[in-house]
Amino acid sequence: MALAAAGVTIGVPAVLALSPVLDHLLAPGWRKSFAYDSQPTDVKTIALAALVLALAGLFAGYFPARRAASVDPMAALRHD
Repeated sequence: MALAAAGVTIGVPAVLALSPVLDHLLAPGWRKSFAYDSQPTDVKTIALAALVLALAGLFAGYFPARRAASVDPMAALRHD
């Protein structure tokens, strides 16, 4: 979860700072945006991406941690 939080913390300001630059470099002259007419400061899209990243981090950490918590520590130490 910490990695997902770090990704959101670094990614959101990077998106807000670099979207106008990418639009200028990648969008043709007749289009407003290269990303299917989404605005660089579209709050809903950025919030949805951050939520999906947070949920992926939560699920990626929860299931292995739950499985590891169910193992007897002494059995795990004696295994090898």
